[in-house]
Amino acid sequence: MKKIFYLFFFSFFFSSFIYAQTDNINLEDLWLKGKYKTQSLGNIIHLNDGEHFVMRDSLKNIVEYEYSTGNPTKILLSMEDFVSVSGLSSASIEDISFSPDEKYLLLGTESTIIYRYSVSYKFLIWNINNKTVKPLSDKGSQRLATFSPQGDKIAFVRGNNIFVKDFGS
Repeated sequence: MKKIFYLFFFSFFFSSFIYAQTDNINLEDLWLKGKYKTQSLGNIIHLNDGEHFVMRDSLKNIVEYEYSTGNPTKILLSMEDFVSVSGLSSASIEDISFSPDEKYLLLGTESTIIYRYSVSYKFLIWNINNKTVKPLSDKGSQRLATFSPQGDKIAFVRGNNIFVKDFGS
């Protein structure tokens, strides 16, 4: 039994040397050429239909893509429209979330770090169909803004108080 165990152990141990990389890693490939650099798609938001996802493109537009092809299907928020309607810059959008019916976007702008991982935003509500924007609240920045399951209300925290805003979607 011990012979079988040792045979089994050594076969796994030495097999790693047989199938090891043959490509030598050097500093030029690592730092100058970026051959081993990781790549990321960025933040992806999965839509309820299971066939589409949303992410920002190179122009910071919020775009819907198909899973099957990876091709864009429509622009949900054009930065041109957002800048002209809101008066803010395209770089000011830092957080994005959808309403349950995916007709509205909750956009976190102008973040303020409170402590370590706690952040407050000035949230804006973007109507995807009408291309209009309105602030969640005018009385200061908010935290933890969340749509209700029905999508007609948004709960948020401001100044350690909980508020619920009915925006009548």
